[in-house]
Amino acid sequence: MIRKSNIYSWLSMLAMLPIVLTACLEEDNYEQRPNQTDKIQLTISLPEQTRIATNTRAVSNRVDYSIVNNLNIVLASGNDITKIYYFDESGLTPNDDRVIMTRNSLPMRPEEGDNKRYITIRGEEGDFDQVTEIYAIANYNNSITVKTIDALKQLKQIAADGQPNRANDCMMFGSTKQLTNGTLSLKRTLAMFSVKIDGSGLKEGVRITPKRMSLHNVPKSCFIGNDNKINHSDEFVSSGQTIDLTNAEGWGALTNTTEFVGGHELEPGTIPMFMFENLQGTNENIAIGDQINKHPKEYTGSTPADLQSFLDGNNGNKYSYILVEAEYYYQDPQNSNKGVQGTIAYRFLLGNNAYNDFNIKRNNYYQVTLTLKGNGGANEDGKEDADGNLIVNKEDLSWRIDMNIKDWGFVKDDFDFDCHATHGYLEVVGDNNWKISAGPASGQSWVKFYSETEGRWVEPTEYGECGQNGRIEYYVQTWSLYATGFTGTEDISREITLTIKSKETGETQTVTMKQWTPIKITNKVWVERFEEEDNLTWGYMGDDMNGTVTQSNPYFNTTFNFGESTTQHGLYNTWFMYFKENETSPVQTYCYRKSGRDLPHGAPTSTSDDYCLPDAETMKTIMNFKYTGNNPFQPLRTDKDYWTGSVNSNSKQSTYYLDSATKTLKTTQDRNATKRARAIYVTPY
Repeated sequence: MIRKSNIYSWLSMLAMLPIVLTACLEEDNYEQRPNQTDKIQLTISLPEQTRIATNTRAVSNRVDYSIVNNLNIVLASGNDITKIYYFDESGLTPNDDRVIMTRNSLPMRPEEGDNKRYITIRGEEGDFDQVTEIYAIANYNNSITVKTIDALKQLKQIAADGQPNRANDCMMFGSTKQLTNGTLSLKRTLAMFSVKIDGSGLKEGVRITPKRMSLHNVPKSCFIGNDNKINHSDEFVSSGQTIDLTNAEGWGALTNTTEFVGGHELEPGTIPMFMFENLQGTNENIAIGDQINKHPKEYTGSTPADLQSFLDGNNGNKYSYILVEAEYYYQDPQNSNKGVQGTIAYRFLLGNNAYNDFNIKRNNYYQVTLTLKGNGGANEDGKEDADGNLIVNKEDLSWRIDMNIKDWGFVKDDFDFDCHATHGYLEVVGDNNWKISAGPASGQSWVKFYSETEGRWVEPTEYGECGQNGRIEYYVQTWSLYATGFTGTEDISREITLTIKSKETGETQTVTMKQWTPIKITNKVWVERFEEEDNLTWGYMGDDMNGTVTQSNPYFNTTFNFGESTTQHGLYNTWFMYFKENETSPVQTYCYRKSGRDLPHGAPTSTSDDYCLPDAETMKTIMNFKYTGNNPFQPLRTDKDYWTGSVNSNSKQSTYYLDSATKTLKTTQDRNATKRARAIYVTPY
């Protein structure tokens, strides 16, 4: 990685893989007379351009936002449109044997190596003498019917929610006056953004975990041929595309040992975001390179609160910005009781440079890099002082900071859990003596906390003391599929709102704990919603897995089922490996304990024996599953391998796993290799 001396590295002049239409002569050199032609020939190309982002050394051949589904070719004489040819997947409409598109039909998919089309338009001598310009409009989805070029340029792509269909339907526009040997470059109505955050310069003990990023004050539409900007309040939405970064690939907690999260180009954490062009000019009163003071001409404030009020108000809501929200945690390395926690938000006004430009131009790819140093914005890097002024270190800060920090309580105040039993620890800062001061009605709690003073699990309503060494130990009970009110097909959750109270100061904090049902993917099989565990071994190296296991639970003899699929989707294999002799499999034990078994400090009040590692065939189903609901769901990570519970019946020392590189099932004899687990819930009967 190349260290950056400035906090913010900005690259905006890198265009997003322009589509080039080249008018060229046919191989036979026929004579051309001035202003006369009987043929127009266009080469439509989607080149796989290589671009280098100098701030990251990232090299890319990104073409995933360049699909052409349909194309209008418009011939014009001055402002008058003389002819329109419309191509889509069915060919030319209406059909004309004088107009030919060679090399297949539309759409063009450059990611598959399909990146060129050739269009020839033939006519009688003099047919094209009055043509002065050719226009091309991609992805309008219909044949254009307007009669003038002025009206053509005023056509719009519309996205009422500020989130245009990005990869498959981005409109593009271009023109050329060179009819027989020219180049026509299409430009998208969209600008693209990606965010990368470097935390390697953070102070020891600081941890910043990005949770979401979003675009704000974004246009709802864009002229396809004219400059575009927000002029009135009905032309924009305050919140555009929003990305949930919880467990997103390539994202996570930033500390001084983290190189970076997020990314640009083909880096694993790259998440592209899109919005329409929004040209809002410049502020020439700001000195070149003064990133700290970037603000529009109308802005007169000085604090983050002032800036947010301005951007929400009538004078400022035409300026687009990007927002990254994160959890903030600081633990003094020398004193575990000293620390702060809360939320932090980084906001930057977008434009073609980092100091005075507010023009977001179509077809540009903005690579936004934020480098955090010291306390990452919590103290010297951006907190307001007693007078409400922004304290800044001009070497470290170019993003305006909003914070909500306190020196006690849970590090976060909302938690999502899967349906299985969960045991763990919640981080807290401040004193070690906590009480649960309020909660659900007695006897209805499915969350318990461990009390060191009483040596047992306590209900939230029992006011038992809990918390040791900056953490609170918790246990979430299993939500059984057989429970009243749940049939196994709902996409729902249950939640408990708790209030914790500091014994020493009396301060309170409210937290919400939510448990989600799994998602049914096949008959008798449900997949868990959240990614949890990494670096687990399969165990039983070199073992043929033969034999029979007899245990009081599951109440009958269990034999190992070989092959890619088992009758119970891996459940009996999990039981077999958990109970086999005196040795256990780490990955199978991990799944089995989701039932509520082996809880520290005593037995749980409810259990379910139906959690297991999926067999190979079920893993294929999980890999191909597309969740269409609106609730949280994390798909399999694309950069990690996953164990299955299946053993090759022809090579009984080999275990099946999902290979991330090829997205296929493979076998390995190295059962001590570490891979991820994604448990399932099955009903065996």
